[in-house]
Amino acid sequence: MAISRETELQQKKVIIAVAAIVCVVVLAIVGFRMFWQQHATGDTAPAQAPLSVSLGNKSASTKVVIYTDPVCDKCATFHSATVKPLYDDYAKTGKIDLEIRPLSIVTEQSAALTELLMCGNEQGKFMDTSDFVSDALTRSNGRTVEVNGVSFFTDFPAARIAQGAGLDETKLSSCLRDNRYDNLIKQADTQAYAANIYSTPTTFVAGQEPVRGYAIYDYIKSLVDISL
Repeated sequence: MAISRETELQQKKVIIAVAAIVCVVVLAIVGFRMFWQQHATGDTAPAQAPLSVSLGNKSASTKVVIYTDPVCDKCATFHSATVKPLYDDYAKTGKIDLEIRPLSIVTEQSAALTELLMCGNEQGKFMDTSDFVSDALTRSNGRTVEVNGVSFFTDFPAARIAQGAGLDETKLSSCLRDNRYDNLIKQADTQAYAANIYSTPTTFVAGQEPVRGYAIYDYIKSLVDISL
């Protein structure tokens, strides 16, 4: 039976409408994927960072990169509960390359304490200095980590820091006075933001999905063990 011209026109309209809907859906999917690719955090950290401390075995097949801010309350706890045992069990024994990348994104005091950590690193005492800072910021005095950060250098002058972290006081004072890490600190923060790293701690374990926020040691350990 012949199809009337009116029916044929209606069918064509339906086909055109369906095709238009399909095009809209396809464009929406493509647009979403492009947006996601631009804004999603990748599974790998930048190959290098303006500010970093390498601990452990640089030739190890497994690399762990941790972004941290000294005044981040979760980072202070993360350091003592997770980073220290990870360092003792895997970095010191040469099983992994552990790279710490300090950021200064939480408070105005972050940069000054990051500089202190790097000054300690100049004397081969990064972990000792980190231990001192972490313990000082989380001490039981009824104040938050951020508030303790504000008064840190008043509560702990260079002489006391040097004694507590095993540093040479003269070298420490000179390093802090020179502000030699100021530009690198700014560059490190800029690079982190460009890589969609906005929170600390953020941990990358051998190309696996990044762990953002505080994580217990056993969980990070399980990711490391898988990659070994």
